[in-house]
Amino acid sequence: MSIFPSEPLLRFIKRLGNAQPDERLGLSAKIVSALALDPSGSRLVTGGYDFDVRFWDFAGMDAALNSFRTIQPCECHQIRSLQYSITGDVILVVSGNA
Repeated sequence: MSIFPSEPLLRFIKRLGNAQPDERLGLSAKIVSALALDPSGSRLVTGGYDFDVRFWDFAGMDAALNSFRTIQPCECHQIRSLQYSITGDVILVVSGNA
């Protein structure tokens, strides 16, 4: 495992830094309120006030830098916190009232 970020991760970070707030992470104007990096550092999961949990795979990203999956695990509830398990195969999602 390299201690240096991968090229897709560097492009992703650059996109976040250069984007307007409503363009970050490909979301609408809703706030990204939670994020978690898997133990290997190759995937990121984000959650927000739009009720969506988005999965990002740095190794599989193309130039568009889009998430590869979006789910709404807690229908109509904002995502407050996300945490990968120590093995990276399960994600804890904590939601709150909308």
